Amino acid sequence: YTREFFPAWVNRGVIQWQLGDSKAALAAMQRALELNPSSAKVLNNRGYVRYELKDYKGSLADYTRAIELEPELALAWANRAKARAQLGEVEPALADARQAVRLAPRQGPVHGAMGSVYRILGRFDESLKCYDRAVGFNERHAILHRNRGEVCLELGKPAEALNSYRRFLQLAPTHPDAPVVKLKVEQLARELGEPESGGD
Repeated sequence: YTREFFPAWVNRGVIQWQLGDSKAALAAMQRALELNPSSAKVLNNRGYVRYELKDYKGSLADYTRAIELEPELALAWANRAKARAQLGEVEPALADARQAVRLAPRQGPVHGAMGSVYRILGRFDESLKCYDRAVGFNERHAILHRNRGEVCLELGKPAEALNSYRRFLQLAPTHPDAPVVKLKVEQLARELGEPESGGD
């Protein structure tokens, strides 16, 4: 393969990830990086896929390399924060999350990453505040709503969780996680005595 195929492999990796096939996405991103090993954005994407596959050390290595190549890439800092939190590196995780917010204070996913760090650490009140900021900046970002719903459940706020899950389903009805979230919506709606509208 020659370097001219680099964009095609990048696109293939993103599409495979969107379809929920993390292993195929990882293989495509690996091909892309063989053609252009200094692409910070692809390293960040591969790190994200590795994170989804629970390869936290691999994702940490990718995010770190992405930051070395492009120190202003806020999402790499945000994503590295989550990987570090999963590995028990609490203070470095919080430092990375704060750096991400400094670099991109109006990016919802950056605040969402900080919310994820607090959630991993069991600091759910702080996590919810981060997710509230995140959806304030990126109201149409489906994953932020799903994650906010998870935190609301941890905090014993089922009605808020239900609203967040419903918004996720409205925004991403074909997402690989949609069937599981729909079951949660139906269960919460029954518990709260509300209509089972799902994401309609």
